[in-house]
Amino acid sequence: MPLEQTPSNRSLVLTLMFAVTSFVLVACGGGTSVWETKPGQCIDINSGSLSADGFVKEIKLVSCDDPHTHEIFAISDDYVATNSDLDGIYPGSEALETHSINQCVWLAEGYIGKPIQETSLRISYIYPSIDTWNDDNLPALQRNSICMLAAPLDDPKLNKSVKGLCRQPNTPGIYPPFQLSADWLILTNSAPSDVLRVRLQQQPTSPITLQFDPSTKGLQVEPSQKTFNSRNWSSFQDFKISKSESGLKPGTLSELRFLVLDSDPSPSDPESGPNSQRLASERNRIKIPVAIGTDQKKMSVFPNEVTIMEAGNAALIGLRLNQSPTSASASVSITSDKPNRVVIQPNEITFSSQDPAPGQVNWLSQQVLYASAIADDKQIDSEEVTITLSYSDSLAGEADVQEVKVRVLDSYSEPSLCKLGSDR
Repeated sequence: MPLEQTPSNRSLVLTLMFAVTSFVLVACGGGTSVWETKPGQCIDINSGSLSADGFVKEIKLVSCDDPHTHEIFAISDDYVATNSDLDGIYPGSEALETHSINQCVWLAEGYIGKPIQETSLRISYIYPSIDTWNDDNLPALQRNSICMLAAPLDDPKLNKSVKGLCRQPNTPGIYPPFQLSADWLILTNSAPSDVLRVRLQQQPTSPITLQFDPSTKGLQVEPSQKTFNSRNWSSFQDFKISKSESGLKPGTLSELRFLVLDSDPSPSDPESGPNSQRLASERNRIKIPVAIGTDQKKMSVFPNEVTIMEAGNAALIGLRLNQSPTSASASVSITSDKPNRVVIQPNEITFSSQDPAPGQVNWLSQQVLYASAIADDKQIDSEEVTITLSYSDSLAGEADVQEVKVRVLDSYSEPSLCKLGSDR
């Protein structure tokens, strides 16, 4: 499959915002097989990577800290024909390009933290050839595409990973078009479920459904979906999130995934109608980190690293006990190694193993800490502060200590790659 540009009619729309390049997936040449790559890896594609007719004949993996042309950020969903009679039949380059563009554009925002149309980064993708489409021996990428990010045309090499590059610190609970009650969840053997509350940020023009992505591993959601319309959009809807029976490995990090669907008929899709649903145009996935506690530690703390600005929102840190205090109660004290730079609220929490007394909380409840920066006169672009959480059950002689690293920025300067070319 040759190196191609997207069809001219589509380019006229997309190249106003960003450049799009397509490659064809083939299985030839040396280097790393394309179906063995994964998001977060960086590659270097040059003239030596292409055959005379533009086929991709090899992928050269390089460190993201070294100069490279592309960074893989996602694997698209499998292509599914709109007509079930065409299932399994190679759809052709135009259909696969359309699928790749739609998927990669949607997925890019979650990876870099900003809509790709508002940056100078470019989208590239590799889609299947007719040979790989019909090769049932491939472990992956038989029906889907590789989504990649590339540097601007005037600076063809990237020198570091762009993951999270354009995400501003501390915008808690905002996942356009939704507002969530938490940016993360902590589940333990003692508290294997929690509630995530969700609502829309503004009234929708047509119903929008938030649907649990069944590809999520080790987690269950009840109900599996909620639909928001012009009547209930501003009210929080509850999802119960639980560890599945198969469970997840203690002390690990999982990911809760939702699909965003709307029922607004697409003018380019004559088969769509009022009862059909398609991926919402603003974002098609919401991903929530879920920390899995371990009984080997008294408490679970997440996240372990946060970034805050001197004049900005507080960072939210979650705390949950993994097991009941041996005594009637246990306390967790929270301190900063630079108390004149970062303040933590609250600075002490007392957990009760029985009915909580005044000033105590039930040990099964998740607590939220707020870390905020104190303004100073120093001109330091970035400063690191360590937050220490110390668990103590003095009567039982039990203790646990965990740390959270807080990066404090005097101000936030958006990287040039996160701006449009005229604003860089």
